[in-house]
Amino acid sequence: MAHLVKKQLGFRGGREGTLSLMGSLMLWLGLIGGIVTAFVGVVSRHVDTTACVISGIVIALNAIVANALLQGFAEVIRLLKKQDGMEYGGWIESAEPVHGYVCSKCGQSNDNDYLMCWNCKEIFDVEIRDNPD
Repeated sequence: MAHLVKKQLGFRGGREGTLSLMGSLMLWLGLIGGIVTAFVGVVSRHVDTTACVISGIVIALNAIVANALLQGFAEVIRLLKKQDGMEYGGWIESAEPVHGYVCSKCGQSNDNDYLMCWNCKEIFDVEIRDNPD
């Protein structure tokens, strides 16, 4: 017969979660505010159109920058908590490696479906080998 087992599935909370949430909130509010400001400037006849459109663009750009900064601060807190062995909310961004294909003779990059290097005209083998470095 099965029974319930209490298991920690994740971790919520911490300042890093609040920073991420505030960054996302500022992004959306800033983008919406920028669009509304620009729209009001275009539609309204009593307001300077150019000033409103420029203000809308500046508001949206400020929101994007604020979001990037807050998300970055949250990432730093997560990395520091991970380094100290503490639990942290959210996830740590990681870069994925980008693979390409280069000629083993001249080092020129080529697509994997090319039969011959377009730089040194060397004919490729059928198998693709990993870089020995």
